[in-house]
Amino acid sequence: MVYAVRIISGLGMGMVTVSNLVYVGEIASSNIRGILLTSTSIVGISGTLAAYSVGPFVSYATTGYIALAINIVHVIGIYFIPESPVYYAIKGKQLEAKNTLRYLGRLDDLDNVFDSVSGINPHEGQSWRAWVKIFTERTNRKSLIITLSLCTLQQLSGVAVVLFFATTIFESAGSSIRPDIATIIIGATRLLASLIAPFVVERAGRRILLLVSTVFCAVSLISLGSYFHLTRIQSPLALNIGWLPLVSLIMYFFSYEIGFGTMPSALVGEMFRGNARSTGSAVAMTTAWLIGFGVATGFGTMVKVFGGDVTFWLFSGACLAAFLFTYKYVPETKGKTLNDIQEMLRS
Repeated sequence: MVYAVRIISGLGMGMVTVSNLVYVGEIASSNIRGILLTSTSIVGISGTLAAYSVGPFVSYATTGYIALAINIVHVIGIYFIPESPVYYAIKGKQLEAKNTLRYLGRLDDLDNVFDSVSGINPHEGQSWRAWVKIFTERTNRKSLIITLSLCTLQQLSGVAVVLFFATTIFESAGSSIRPDIATIIIGATRLLASLIAPFVVERAGRRILLLVSTVFCAVSLISLGSYFHLTRIQSPLALNIGWLPLVSLIMYFFSYEIGFGTMPSALVGEMFRGNARSTGSAVAMTTAWLIGFGVATGFGTMVKVFGGDVTFWLFSGACLAAFLFTYKYVPETKGKTLNDIQEMLRS
């Protein structure tokens, strides 16, 4: 029963997450799109922190009922949000798109919205052609390569492992910090970083946040792996630095949520053309989540075969690969309309 519930809730969460990214990317104006896309992670992180804080003190069933109540509120709230103006533009419904943009305070963007979907068949998104367009159109293909690569490297950095096994990691490391307290501190760190990210994304840009974030994520995972190495060889130094696992993970999650954890999702919500935005986002996010599931499932085996030190060093390698990929291939989308991004990808 528990496995069935987890599978069903996972499918629902996946659909909601992808829909959120697509919807926010389409309703937001270019000067705040990055802010809103990065802000979507705040709610998820708040839920994780609540689970860390409340879970140890209530029953398993009570935790489920609390989550159910939150979901009911979410479903009710969906009825009060407007349809995406890009959706109306694709359908050729100019009046409806105009009314939605007026409601959103973006009436001046009417021409940009219709320019971003010019040449798109209104029925493309309802057939297999939408999936074909992901691979046959140059801009969609480049968008898929960029977003899929970043989302995949994000999962290979071991974020799912650290989230799912935070308590186990502290117990395995023999840290002097209580595991349950450490996980709450980590959750609070993630929330703080996610609150900071929206304030800097439109100032610094996507690329610089990704570059800085991936470097510090790599450094923090290298230091965590080094602690595991010291404990494995029974170095006396490990006894004097029992605080290092907590500091390393605080540094990792703060750096992660500032850029590496939020920017790939933001790019997913703004890089695809209108005829492939939903399908392209679904492909990129679903593939990355499957890889994350594989990494989390294989974590125990990796630790047994390679040891905790090598395992976290491998995760740090994914962060460094993300840094190099960002430096070489990821364009800056700060302040650009959806149409501007497509023109940039064509060049």
